[in-house]
Amino acid sequence: MSELIKFCLPTLGIWLSAPLLSLIDTSIVGLHSAGVAQLAALAPSTKLCDYVAFFCTVIGAATTNLAADAFAVGQPGRAKAIVGSSLTVGLGVGVLVAVAMAALAGPAMGAMLGAGACPVVLGAATSYTAIRAIGYPAALLTMVLQAGFVASKDTQTPLLAVPIVASVNLLADLLLVGPMQMGAAGAAWATTGALYANAIVLLALWRKKMRSLSGEDVLFKRPTSGEVRALIKFAAPMMVALCARVYMGLSMTLSAVALGTTALAANQVIDSLYWLFCPLGEGMSLCMQAYLPKLLLRGRSLARRLQRATLGAAAGLGLFAAAGAAALPVFGSGMFTTSAPVVATMASAAPALAFALGAYVLACTTEGMLIARKELRFLAATHALNTAALTLVLARIVRWPGCGLRHIWALFGVCNALRLVEFSFWVRRSDERAVADSQEWRRQERPMRHRVRELRRQRRQTVEEAIPDIAA
Repeated sequence: MSELIKFCLPTLGIWLSAPLLSLIDTSIVGLHSAGVAQLAALAPSTKLCDYVAFFCTVIGAATTNLAADAFAVGQPGRAKAIVGSSLTVGLGVGVLVAVAMAALAGPAMGAMLGAGACPVVLGAATSYTAIRAIGYPAALLTMVLQAGFVASKDTQTPLLAVPIVASVNLLADLLLVGPMQMGAAGAAWATTGALYANAIVLLALWRKKMRSLSGEDVLFKRPTSGEVRALIKFAAPMMVALCARVYMGLSMTLSAVALGTTALAANQVIDSLYWLFCPLGEGMSLCMQAYLPKLLLRGRSLARRLQRATLGAAAGLGLFAAAGAAALPVFGSGMFTTSAPVVATMASAAPALAFALGAYVLACTTEGMLIARKELRFLAATHALNTAALTLVLARIVRWPGCGLRHIWALFGVCNALRLVEFSFWVRRSDERAVADSQEWRRQERPMRHRVRELRRQRRQTVEEAIPDIAA
């Protein structure tokens, strides 16, 4: 448990980096911009930017699992090669995503906000998205580098970059959004600068780690066909799952759009708080992905002991996340906005946010158990079905008289609780299937061992019978 705590706590800090940037943007824009239009503009733009980046985390997840498997079997050289190949792939994908996002920023924001969107909100959202697109190469490099550190069970080194990134973003936000009055566009430039600062720091730290391990400092490596196939084999079903989760988040934002500007501004704060506490669940998931593969090789009983301990810790973290998420919109609303209608909408949605977060932390922990077992097809199918169901229900409830932001987040909490039940069931079934396979193998092994013993006895008898003839 002490080793898990030493691993998990820094991991939480690492995962806090990305949502912290969006939360800082939300707070500064909400307090230093006149009206709620600039704050409302952040709702669709940050969601699109963050969810596209979240979709790209499949590269980081694949790197973590493939490199962790290599470390588990004592092949650190292969693990470093996997990270180097993923860095090359991540940089290439980041450039392509940046170009596409910059070109599609206007049409994407127009589609999300609808034909009757406020021109100020639409213009600010488009500017934020186009500027944030420049930071995708740095964001993907950061994901891969963090994955490399996590796979080697070193979560303390990348934590050194978090205060640097937060400071760069906060100072740039205060300057660009405050005195320079650039609104959402200033927040986008601040976040983009922070992303590149994060990538530069982590590249330097990873090069230093490589030198200490083998004396080599080559960061990027041209991936082989085998490495690309392994990456795609892992990433393909994970992409389906991540696409489903991204679409789920976008559906919630679009539902908030239908409720009006005030609900959209409040949803931006609520959603930022949700992603602020999400790293509690992501950290537990990464813990499972880093530690379970080796234990699964040694025996399921050891893996089950780790899972029970981790679920207990996740329950405590879930309660902490729920309490924090319920308190901040009510008692800390002054950190995000001075608009009374927005504050009232945030307070009404706070209990549903707490429920959604508590369920998410536990569901994310069980999801990490399934990823460690390579149950990726099940995850892809489950996420796709859950997203389809949530989208259909959301389309209906937003038409109800009196529907508010709290109803949307309550439904999302139910969806997270459903994921927890589904993932827990499949973890148990996977273990039962593994035990049954092991017992079947032992049943088949017994006659084989008996046959081997019989052959050895016959060989000894033949040799003993042949000795007198050889002596004569």
